[in-house]
Amino acid sequence: MSTSSSLKSILKPFHKSSKKAGVSKSSTASSSVSPSHKLPTPPPDAPRVLVIGAGSRGNAYAKALAHPPSNVDPGEIIRGVVVGVAEPDDGKRKRFSENYIFCPDGEKLEFGCWREMVTEEGKQRVAKVGVDGILVCTLDYTHEEIILSLRSHFPTTHLFSEKPLTASLPSLLRIYTSLGSTPPIIFSIGHVLRYSSLLLSLKKLLCEDQVIGDIIHLDWTEPVGYWHFAHSYVRGNWAETGTSAPSLLTKCCHDVDILMWLLCSPHYRALPGMGVRRNPHLPTKITSTGTLVHFRKKNKPVQAGDSTNCFGCPAELECIYSAKKIYLRDNGLSTGWPNKIVSPDIEGFTIPPDYEKVKSLLTNALQQDYTTAETKAPGRSYYGRCVYESSNDVVDNQIVTLTWEDIPPPTDEEPNSPGYSSKTATLTMAGHTQAICERRGRVYGSKGEVVFSAETNSITVHDFTSGGSRVINPQVAVGSGHGGGDFGLVNAFVGAVRAVKSLGWDVKRAQKEWIGMDVEECVRSHAVVWAAEEARVGEKIVKWGEWWDSVIKKA
Repeated sequence: MSTSSSLKSILKPFHKSSKKAGVSKSSTASSSVSPSHKLPTPPPDAPRVLVIGAGSRGNAYAKALAHPPSNVDPGEIIRGVVVGVAEPDDGKRKRFSENYIFCPDGEKLEFGCWREMVTEEGKQRVAKVGVDGILVCTLDYTHEEIILSLRSHFPTTHLFSEKPLTASLPSLLRIYTSLGSTPPIIFSIGHVLRYSSLLLSLKKLLCEDQVIGDIIHLDWTEPVGYWHFAHSYVRGNWAETGTSAPSLLTKCCHDVDILMWLLCSPHYRALPGMGVRRNPHLPTKITSTGTLVHFRKKNKPVQAGDSTNCFGCPAELECIYSAKKIYLRDNGLSTGWPNKIVSPDIEGFTIPPDYEKVKSLLTNALQQDYTTAETKAPGRSYYGRCVYESSNDVVDNQIVTLTWEDIPPPTDEEPNSPGYSSKTATLTMAGHTQAICERRGRVYGSKGEVVFSAETNSITVHDFTSGGSRVINPQVAVGSGHGGGDFGLVNAFVGAVRAVKSLGWDVKRAQKEWIGMDVEECVRSHAVVWAAEEARVGEKIVKWGEWWDSVIKKA
């Protein structure tokens, strides 16, 4: 799949591309402001969006819709309007509503639970407001029930799901079947890296400009961050495979997606006298290795004794994973992430005036402790728990290797198409790093080498022919997370919805030119994760084609 003009122009300042087909200046926000919400008034045909889940991701996407980055060309912003939210927490729901909901017709859609939406009364309210798209921003294990229910009760409403799509392979297959049924809808997933300025630039350099010739090997690293891993994958929601999923899925499913995005369809520009290759170049085999190395009881400091909570632990001052350091001291007392995960109630306060109240709420949450026989339960804070006494079991380091073989030009099906060269890729998920999720890597090619880093927002191209090097620093959308990816992703979703709703595009065209991936491609990258896990656990080589046919196609 090519990086279409629509997709490239999501972040026009970074690519200087042409205007989106069918989109004019009239689609941008006007300068008027709603007195009650201080939100720009959207154009009449703006897609209307409802968000399920007013947590970190739900707020991030709503913010990107309601307050687009100031340094993106207004002509490239497709205005969507948030008209509703479903969120069980009263405080979160209220804050979300005040910050992001704009109701052109005067009625706010506020639900205490998404299930209220699918009652007869709820469906009538949704129909009255006219919801075009729904963003599912809840925890992974809830996605299947929500998506299948929405497909049943709102069959023509376009859907977005936070990543990962779901927490198990059987669940993934059921969602795949549902999304592939009629009527067709726009579907997008929270693979924000695809829409970041850094990765869009890297994609163009490697796959369209082919600045290093044929790609021979891609070495990709996801440095999770030592305290971030402890927060999310030892103490947090993604600590146990039994209640969540393997860390390769919950942390790195979009890293795997990027590898597939960059390497499965490398030929986008026709070579002299040749057409464009349409079929993807899929890997032939997958291997993986990884273990839970550090966060185990045997590594607990001796001086900690029987302590199971950081408060009162004799080793707390020397422990790098002290909850006091992470949430109260080293990162500075704040009401943002990660502290708002520890105590959601602090989001309603402001520092410095509410400093003592925020500190008290956080301290009370962190002091909660449970016996080793008890497991984590919804609503409990587990963030003060000793990382060596937790019930976590997901791996804290893992390496995945993907191998592609040569494919000659298929003279019968596509007589003028170029073939594919063999290549390899490695993904390293490292839990114990200083950098926090600042991806980095190297790409080795037949004519050069590319080095990239999200930490420095840089791409360095080394040209073997000239012997020269150049550095590219893509401009990042101001105020948008994931290097502009949060804005790029939601802008693409509402752009696709608007193309179908107002411009007469069919779903397939809008999906391809705006979202840049179809449902099968989304499922494929998730499936690679599960194949890699099978390889890791079974200590074997997984042959991708055979695995896909037996596990995915057969299902």
